[in-house]
Amino acid sequence: MLHYEIHEMHRAELIRRAERQRLVREVAAVRRAARRRRKDEEGRVSRPDDRFIRAA
Repeated sequence: MLHYEIHEMHRAELIRRAERQRLVREVAAVRRAARRRRKDEEGRVSRPDDRFIRAA
């Protein structure tokens, strides 16, 4: 019986860990999406080919 209880406790801990990891990944994905939306709203300041401007 003791082995079964230890097994069930370990199983429950693994399930809690997996749920926590899923939640962390989901939060990270939401934050990435929010950053992308903000970046799209702001728009680009310059074009990539305007990186170096020739001096007069």
